[in-house]
Amino acid sequence: MACNAWNHSSRCNCGWGGVSYGLPTPQEPASEQRISFINPNARCPVCGESVFFFRSDNGGAVYFDALGWPWPKHPCMDQNRSRAGRAKTEILASAAGTPQSESDDSWVAFEIWTVESEDGHTIVVGRPDGQASAIRLGIASAVIAQAGLPAFVRPKPERIGIVDFTTLSDLEPIEVDAYLDCSELADVQTWIAALRGSHSDQNMVGWLQSFGRARSFVSSPSQFSRANWRGGMHWMCLAAEGGHPSALNNLASEKMMAGCEIPASDRVALREQLYAAAKRLDDCRASPSPDLRDALAETRRLVSLYRTVQGGDR
Repeated sequence: MACNAWNHSSRCNCGWGGVSYGLPTPQEPASEQRISFINPNARCPVCGESVFFFRSDNGGAVYFDALGWPWPKHPCMDQNRSRAGRAKTEILASAAGTPQSESDDSWVAFEIWTVESEDGHTIVVGRPDGQASAIRLGIASAVIAQAGLPAFVRPKPERIGIVDFTTLSDLEPIEVDAYLDCSELADVQTWIAALRGSHSDQNMVGWLQSFGRARSFVSSPSQFSRANWRGGMHWMCLAAEGGHPSALNNLASEKMMAGCEIPASDRVALREQLYAAAKRLDDCRASPSPDLRDALAETRRLVSLYRTVQGGDR
């Protein structure tokens, strides 16, 4: 199944649209799953304009002219923060809506459910607009946020499994990279290591997006999203090219081959070659030999073939 994210190509495997999370297209929103931000929710006590008003648990307050990046602050109250904290703000009746960033309509509203932050890493659990199931985002920095604050996400097709995330951290706007499929804080470190080139961690990132997500979906389909097999394939291919045998074994799995739409007529022969290449790499690493260069060359040939035939392409 190809990605159905807005304006993505039919072959996109970014881990965002139909391949992974099944976000509805803008033409056919799932109305029962829409996020309802209050839009706007207050009036400025100075000029009377409609604004977005938020107050933190520590008593701070902030006013915005619009929600979403770049989070334009309302000038009347931004000029005097102490006054903003004390001002008597007129709260308006709720008006359902889903505001988007003024600068880029590719941002999607995101409903924050929980936030866990420790040792400079953060896990944010929530759901994008139009989607019922949760996604789990890992962030390589501390984010001081809470359920109920507005947030937005944006796919990054060029960086598979990574999205832009923007919200208010201690009422200050932030925009950061967020890594998909982070159930634990340790998964954030796995992503960081994978991006730095660790082949074992690249294989694990691929596993999280594919086999890991498939296992969670089977156990609780109403809460978890379907596997992103092609996203997993992308990271496992990187790991395999670096000489990681387990990545080859994962690529040889029937579930992975079926998920990547490897033609059934090609699977048996390709699987045997992948298993043989993994064993050869293992043998070479157990007792270093000049054969390692040839083993890596054969592995990279098989990875190239895998990428070619996935999706039924030739």
